Amino acid sequence: MIFQQVDAFVAQQISAFFTIGNATQSLPGMFVAFCIAVAFSLGRVRRQRDISWRVLRRALLPGRIIKSPSGRVDIGFTFCGIFVFGFLLGGAILGAASVGLAVQHALVRIFGKPEPSTLPPAAIVTLTTLAGYLAYELGYWLHHYLCHRIKFLWEFHAVHHSAESLSPLTNFRVHPVDTLLFGNVLAVVSGAVLGMLTYLFPVHAHEYLVSGTNVLVLTALLLLTNLQHTHLWISFPGFWGKIFLSPAHHQIHHSRDCAHFDRNLGSTLAIWDSLFGTLYLPKPGRERLEFGVEGFDSPHSFHGAISLPFIKSIRALWNKLSAPAHWPVFRLVNTTLVRSE
Repeated sequence: MIFQQVDAFVAQQISAFFTIGNATQSLPGMFVAFCIAVAFSLGRVRRQRDISWRVLRRALLPGRIIKSPSGRVDIGFTFCGIFVFGFLLGGAILGAASVGLAVQHALVRIFGKPEPSTLPPAAIVTLTTLAGYLAYELGYWLHHYLCHRIKFLWEFHAVHHSAESLSPLTNFRVHPVDTLLFGNVLAVVSGAVLGMLTYLFPVHAHEYLVSGTNVLVLTALLLLTNLQHTHLWISFPGFWGKIFLSPAHHQIHHSRDCAHFDRNLGSTLAIWDSLFGTLYLPKPGRERLEFGVEGFDSPHSFHGAISLPFIKSIRALWNKLSAPAHWPVFRLVNTTLVRSE
């Protein structure tokens, strides 16, 4: 039975690799990111009359990224993220649909059924699609904020920040516990928003979907998320930098400079960072940045990247809960567990 499940999962993952709806882990998504990177690189060197493929290849894929220990670990996480972690965690993540249904039923019990809406169906679907995108971004920001501010969660999230060189494959450098937490937070936030909209518009509260993915979320993933960890300094200046998070915004997020800690926590929208005071605008010109986590033990080994975070997280939690003043559960999310830099 277990072998049949594994075979089915592998077949599903291989199929998803060629599906555009799986934007951040698919061949079409990588192709779109590659085209954007090529266009950007050509634009940067447009003054040169002749551009050789060798020069372009070095600009797009410097050898130091793939050949470095950090780059090799990213490749390993990429394989595990597609073919291992998804199988282990797929059944453990809350479903946004079930959360939404619970919220809808709760609202009906509390407030009763609402009056039928007079809005056109197309307007409701458009509103739901936009709300779904905003909910995705809020869920991403909230998960990211919790991981940066609560120490025992940071120990797992620090695996992602331990990358000393950035490439699109760094998207996959995520501890499975961090992935599990992200899925649950996203399900709660997105499900709650979906439930409220379904309560207000029970018939037409649907999103515009492409391959099962919200069309706005999919567009943002294709255009921005796949290049989130690129080494190219792609920066959005002025007004647009306060609306959307460019790859340069995310490079700032990975910086070891203390002025950049806990900044730019969103995925593709800057509005939540701006609203909650965590936005840091990058400069138009490339900034000198160093990546990685100070004092992270063995970041490029299996022990350091997978098993050690469990030990460090349990130790951090035990140190706080060992004192009677920290026994109540509500004290888990307060300044006593805030990560110190």
